[in-house]
Amino acid sequence: MALVPVKLSQRLTLGCIVLLILTALAVFAVMALRGQPRVVAASGELIEQTGSAIVRQLALQLARIEGGDGQFGALGRSAAARGTVVPQQPAQSDR
Repeated sequence: MALVPVKLSQRLTLGCIVLLILTALAVFAVMALRGQPRVVAASGELIEQTGSAIVRQLALQLARIEGGDGQFGALGRSAAARGTVVPQQPAQSDR
């Protein structure tokens, strides 16, 4: 039995190494089989939330811009109807 150490310190060292390897394999197996699908699902959900938040912000900005355009259009129509629009003077030539 040349593979089994004789001294107690060697046995403890070998036992610790074997325990470390088994623990690493167990952690890897759990992460590969159960952890990775959960991480992918959570990541997909976060991407959807972020995308919808960006779309909402863009929609708010677009609504604000469209509202301003509508107000300027109404102001121009009402000013033209009242005759308060400043008439353009013909360009004077330097003769």
